[in-house]
Amino acid sequence: MRVSMQQMHRLNINSMQMNQANYGKVMQQMSTGKRINVPSDDPLGAVQTLSLQREQAQLIQYMDNISSLRMSLSRSESTLDNMNNVLYRVRDLTLQGNNGALSHEDRKGIAAELRVLQDSLVEHVNTRDEKGKYIFSGNEVDTAPVARDANGNWVYQGDLNQRDVPVGEGNWVKGNDTAGAIFFSGAADIFNEMDNWIAVLEDPNLAPGDPAFEAAFNGALTAIDGTMGTIGQTMTELGGRQQAMDLLETAHQDIGMFNQELIGEIEDLDYSEASLALATYLMALQATQQSYVKINQLSLFNHL
Repeated sequence: MRVSMQQMHRLNINSMQMNQANYGKVMQQMSTGKRINVPSDDPLGAVQTLSLQREQAQLIQYMDNISSLRMSLSRSESTLDNMNNVLYRVRDLTLQGNNGALSHEDRKGIAAELRVLQDSLVEHVNTRDEKGKYIFSGNEVDTAPVARDANGNWVYQGDLNQRDVPVGEGNWVKGNDTAGAIFFSGAADIFNEMDNWIAVLEDPNLAPGDPAFEAAFNGALTAIDGTMGTIGQTMTELGGRQQAMDLLETAHQDIGMFNQELIGEIEDLDYSEASLALATYLMALQATQQSYVKINQLSLFNHL
């Protein structure tokens, strides 16, 4: 088969272009350190990398949720612990107030301290987060959980909803607890029982041994013990949630490291192979260029 000068010219041009493209591709790979810079470099590898990167993005979101949730639950746990400390003192004073040896003035002094402690307890229940949202109001985050109504009674103003936060594939953690469940789930709540108990302590006509006094004392003590029990249970649940998140976070970190290794194996460049390929393409390009020059010089006139 005869090959014309035009065909030889075209073949050399194509060869130079191919070698130039391959040389440029390797140069780009070496500059980025990546074997895959565009999907066409390795379509299958690009798909695998994209899938792993999506999984990495999801893991990062889960870990961000865990970090945010850990801060939120730690705040709740600390606040509940402060409430418990207040209630320990309330309980001690309540037991003291039932002492028949105390004078009316002594009981009034106890009542005065109980009012201060009640205000402190309400303040803790109405704690806000860094965004100014109430942490114990359920989804009613802009409404104070506990307040007095028009009749002067303490009421819960939030709802009982708990927010589920995704922390892993198919794993959700409760992100909040409500004052309604902690303080108002029983027959009598601590706030109104304290009001009643304080009023009895301030009443000069009532003293230990009187049925009304004993009823108020028993009601207050029952509410205090019940509330402390509920707080303790809630704190235990909070600890369980945080432990579960710690385990998930460790698992996410391990998977993330494994995914990064896989991504590296798929797309990272082997510099020794790249250097050899670069030299090979450069030699081929130079050889093609030299051939092209010689072919262009071929002419019958050169042999006349």
